[in-house]
Amino acid sequence: MMEGEVVKLGGSILKTLDSYVEAASRLTMIKEEVVAVVVSAARGVTDKILRACEDDLKAGLEVLEFYYAMASQLSPGLARRVSEVLAPLKKLNDDCKDNPWLQARMLSLGEAASRLIMVESLEHVGVKSMSVPATSVLEGYGYPLNARIDYLGSKTRLLSALRLAVSEKAVPVIEGFVASSDGRVVVLGRGGSDYTATAIASLAGARRVRLVTDVDGIYTADPRRVPGARVVESMGYLEALEASRMGAKKMHPRTFEPHRLFKPVEVLVGGWDKATRIHPKPYTAPPRVKLVASKPLGRLEVLALIGEGAPTPKVASRVLDALYSAGVSIKSLHAVSGRPSLTIMVDRGSSSKALEVLHSLVGV
Repeated sequence: MMEGEVVKLGGSILKTLDSYVEAASRLTMIKEEVVAVVVSAARGVTDKILRACEDDLKAGLEVLEFYYAMASQLSPGLARRVSEVLAPLKKLNDDCKDNPWLQARMLSLGEAASRLIMVESLEHVGVKSMSVPATSVLEGYGYPLNARIDYLGSKTRLLSALRLAVSEKAVPVIEGFVASSDGRVVVLGRGGSDYTATAIASLAGARRVRLVTDVDGIYTADPRRVPGARVVESMGYLEALEASRMGAKKMHPRTFEPHRLFKPVEVLVGGWDKATRIHPKPYTAPPRVKLVASKPLGRLEVLALIGEGAPTPKVASRVLDALYSAGVSIKSLHAVSGRPSLTIMVDRGSSSKALEVLHSLVGV
């Protein structure tokens, strides 16, 4: 088994060649600790390929041109390899729209091109790297656009590739979101790169996963709506999944599945220098409210206090008193057994005031 950490680079930070090189430079500081680097497609690429599969052929060509322009700045050889990988985007037809297997294959191309560019970016900053196609190490099963990882079927090949990288003193780079199913390409659903990273970490025995994004972590509320919102320092797996479910931070629903089945691994979600720490336990005693999430529902807005301490009579009583004092009418208030949240429904017109009031209860 391998100590160290798996680093996943999200599409939100991969926008230009400079951002790839910057990420590679950051990795030079921790390269001795890195078990594997998992890369997403560059920002916006997946959406463009989906549009290409819906008959917007221009979107597919834009992906090719975008990646080719970046690759050309690094080396002619890389530009040629990227063009070869993305060549199928030039030949899309109506079959793609109704063929989930073909869609999965097309979507995987954006991730594969990103892997090639990250490998070259690491070499550019002096870090020896190894390109490891996800289809060579991860076996998947199920619907081709929302497949699951076959953990036991993947482990031997994955560990073999990682050991080879160690023997070569190279950093392995694997694209996220992609797996192979009986020789055919499948993808793991939106946000699947997080799932890829946590699966690799658990199977390899890494001690940590770092999910690098363009924000500092999971916030106590939407900072665009609540000026006093701050980054949550630590939370449990169930709290993080509930936050994702309620819209606070998009995470793949199976992100923590490998950690529950195999080795629990600490997960850092956020930027390079600041992040939210996620672990099997909530990290507070007694349990507390960690954040308030919100999402619209027609003319209403659903607000949720999230944390192991949220679904309690004490917190429910405080919510009722605080919102009543602020003049906010509540449409409903409920908790679901086994879920670390208390959900409140209000009119959209009073949601901003309600959000600020509920944020004052974070930490209770």
